[in-house]
Amino acid sequence: MTFTIYAALKALIILIVAVRFSYRLDPNSP
Repeated sequence: MTFTIYAALKALIILIVAVRFSYRLDPNSP
């Protein structure tokens, strides 16, 4: 059970980081 929570948390962090990185890469985004 703990492993599932860890995996979900890691996936969420990666998703947020990817979104922030893409936002920085494209300054034309709102």
